[in-house]
Amino acid sequence: MKRLALALLSAAALLATSAAEVSAEPSGNAVAQACRLVWSPDPDDYAGWWGSAEVNVASAPLRSGPYAECGSRASLQRGWPMTVYCYYNNDYGNTWFYVSAYPEGRLGWIYYGNVAFHGVIQPC
Repeated sequence: MKRLALALLSAAALLATSAAEVSAEPSGNAVAQACRLVWSPDPDDYAGWWGSAEVNVASAPLRSGPYAECGSRASLQRGWPMTVYCYYNNDYGNTWFYVSAYPEGRLGWIYYGNVAFHGVIQPC
């Protein structure tokens, strides 16, 4: 949990570089910096709160961070199952799930609108 708190503080510091640059949406540089952090919550921190989901669109990218601009780790097809550990509302107001995609157990971020979710989870 301490690693997660430190990662969140680091991400916040990178995104809020100055009051003059802060707007309703982050700049491209701030998002790029957030993607480079490759924020990966520890799934063990959410034991007992895991949910499940499956892709409900034709294809959805599994990303390295909770922004559409972050790199894709895989393309998951309709019906692809996953464990959902936690959620994060990014600076655009979009909700992302941190997941483990079966069968490889590949960890990453997926936009909540691309999945059918079941369960109760905590914020990351």
